Order: sequence, then C-alpha cells, then structure tokens
Amino acid sequence: MRSASGSVLIVSAEPRLGEGVRMALQRQGMASIVVSDPVEAVQRLAQDAPSAILVDMLFTEMDPEQVIHRALACRETHGSPVVALGNDTEVRDRLLEGGCTAVLPRDTPPAEVAGLIQGFVRGRTST
Repeated sequence: MRSASGSVLIVSAEPRLGEGVRMALQRQGMASIVVSDPVEAVQRLAQDAPSAILVDMLFTEMDPEQVIHRALACRETHGSPVVALGNDTEVRDRLLEGGCTAVLPRDTPPAEVAGLIQGFVRGRTST
C-alpha cells in the first residue's frame, strides 16, 4: 500500500526524537510514521513507499547504515531523500558518499529537521 505523497518514514529508537520530528512535520502538513524497529523500517520501505526517510543512527539490533543503504536501493523509494541523524564524522562522510541526501547532528531541532525534509520533498516533486 502506497502512502500519500509527502509522507515521511521516521526510524528512531528514541521516542522523543521521533515524535518531535513527526509533530513538526505534521505542523507543516506532512504525514509521517515513526518506527522504532529498523527491521520493520526496511519492510515498510517497499510497502509504504515514503516520499522521504529519516534514520536516527543510534540502533543496536541492526546497523542503521543498512537501513539507509536499503532505502537508497529500494525501487519504491528510489530518488526519495534519505536523511540521517548522527554525530560520527567518519560515518557521515561515508553516508554522503554513498548517496545519503544529508546527515544532521542528532541535536538538530525537530522543526529544522522537518523543514529540511520538506524542502527536499518539494524539490523532488517540483522537478
């Protein structure tokens, strides 16, 4: 089942972070879903075909880079912006080189994260 245009898949093990971004996106008129399990997130990529994916880099059960690489390779989300939240410079550089749209510090305010995602989605749909 395909999500409505403008939907965002938020993958975060930290409820406050995920909900903060979800609420900020909602205020901007964008639908989103917060998933705390990276395995479920990978399943939802093809199922929901989100317009953008946000991945918090703090996971233990699955390497968050795997979620990002699968999002970048998924046919249903091909071309969708993939944004990561993390503080490791080495990982940041590797993700950007691998096709991640942006890597933001984990302490970036939710409204700023939401605004950036909305800008990426608008840029993608206007071209």
